[in-house]
Parts: sequence; C-alpha cells; structure tokens
Amino acid sequence: MLPQYLYRVLLGVAAVAGILAVVGAVLKITSSGWGVGLQNFFENDWLIVFGVGALLLLIALIDGISLAFVLLLGWMPAEWLPSVLDSPDWFNLKQFTNLLEKPRPLALRELGVESVADIAVGRLISGNYKTNNFAEKPSGLSDGQRANVAIFGCLLEQEHYIRHWPRREWRPFYEALSGAQVDGTSIFDPAFLISTRKAAHDFYSIIRETVNPRFIAAGQPPLEDTAAVSEDVMNVADTLSARYKGPRLTSQ
Repeated sequence: MLPQYLYRVLLGVAAVAGILAVVGAVLKITSSGWGVGLQNFFENDWLIVFGVGALLLLIALIDGISLAFVLLLGWMPAEWLPSVLDSPDWFNLKQFTNLLEKPRPLALRELGVESVADIAVGRLISGNYKTNNFAEKPSGLSDGQRANVAIFGCLLEQEHYIRHWPRREWRPFYEALSGAQVDGTSIFDPAFLISTRKAAHDFYSIIRETVNPRFIAAGQPPLEDTAAVSEDVMNVADTLSARYKGPRLTSQ
C-alpha cells in the first residue's frame, strides 16, 4: 500500500516541479521582470532545464493535475456540483485518486442487476408485499378489463408527474379505477370503451365522474379537469378501440 501512495505523492510533486520549470524557462526566454528568483534557476543550460520541465509536466499531467482538479471539486459543497458528478463513473474516478485509502470502485455487472431484479420481482409476486403504493391484481374483472385498467392507470400516473398534480397513494387509485362502473358495467370493458368513442363521448370525463367520488371517499385528491389530459386519454382510447379484435386482444 505504501509504494502506491508514495508513487502518487511523487507524481503530484513532479507535476508541480514541471509547471515551475516551464514557467521559469518561459520567463527567462521572454526576459520578463517577474519572478526573478525563479529565473535564477535557468541562468545556465536553460534549454535543458526547459526540456526536463516539459517532460516532467507531460509525465505527471494526467495524474497530478487531474488529482488537484478532483480534490478541488471534492471540497466544494454538493449543491454547487452538477448532477453528472453523482454518476458511478465519477465515483470511481474519486476512488482511484484518493491518496489515503484503497480504491473501492463500483463494478455494475449485468448478472448482478438481474439478480437484484429477480429478488424484487419475487417479492412482488409472492403476495406478501403490501404497501399503499402497490396495487394488487383487481378481482371481479375480465382480462380485457384489467388490461385497460392497467393501461389507463399507467397513463394517468404519468400525467400526475408531468402536470405536477398532488401526490397520492396508488393502491386506492387503482382500486377506484377497478371499481368504476356505469349502469353496472366497468367503464374499462372493451365493449363500453368502443361504444363510448363511437358516440364521441369524452372518456376522460367519464373516468373523472366515476372515480373522483371514490377518491374523495378514500381521502385522495380527485383527478383534475385538464384539456391536455383529456386529449391524451382519448387518443389512447381511440387506438385501443381501433385495434380491438376480440376478448384476447385488448391492448396489443
């Protein structure tokens, strides 16, 4: 470990020495009145010293200068730094330029990511994972109705983040969508959806009218009346209606 640290310290010293050598030589060449004490080192054989200084600078430039730059950024408050510096690559760079500790870089492997994903999926399908933001599979609905609940639910989730709507819990959200009915028929039934669009009815208005009372009863914010969201919902409804080819193909 000590040789590694000593090597890095020497590289840093070499970088500084190279910079001073180059600066002193340039001052000597230009006969500048600044830095007279530094120029005295180049009274004789300044070309040789200039070349040695340039060589030291080239050798130490990548490690020595980059180390100074990284340390400078490391001292800056986190809120001043761009978000790109939160990346794994930047973390690894700081690890390898740390003089006092053994580098501990992050190595993200596809196999490891898949293993973590398998654990997460396993918890989701176990039936034991229950939170207010995890919606269970709706009961009492056909496959087509459930598929449409999922499609429009995901669309409205996206609209929440895009429109900066109030935060909500997603379990009661999907429960309200699953229970939304008109005259005893799920509003997400493919036949109901097709007939609604053929009659040019605003499907988003139907969603709001049927689910908002459920949201309010559950203490959740109602869906807002927004023309842009209505257009998005009707575009999806039109696409599903045009591509529906029977009970086995609701959202293909």
